[in-house]
Amino acid sequence: MQYHQVAHRDIKTDNIYQSQEGAFKLIDFGISKIHNPGVSHQHTKNVVTRCYRPPEIFFGERNYNGQAVDMWSVGCVFAEVITGAILFPG
Repeated sequence: MQYHQVAHRDIKTDNIYQSQEGAFKLIDFGISKIHNPGVSHQHTKNVVTRCYRPPEIFFGERNYNGQAVDMWSVGCVFAEVITGAILFPG
């Protein structure tokens, strides 16, 4: 499996598609960015739908790790699938 260093930055249930074969795929890469581990630069804080947004972005952090943001969102999606309700409605 090849690893592409892309930060989606908007993982939510609406952006997960299930194909006819049963595979799950991420869609809507409109605000995604290439993740460069050695480069630090300012990002926008207007990413990720509010219910899936990590705390550091709520507090105004602009030097965040896009992949960590995606992992927080994945955790929120898993919680929503298990409980049937949005974990942090907002």
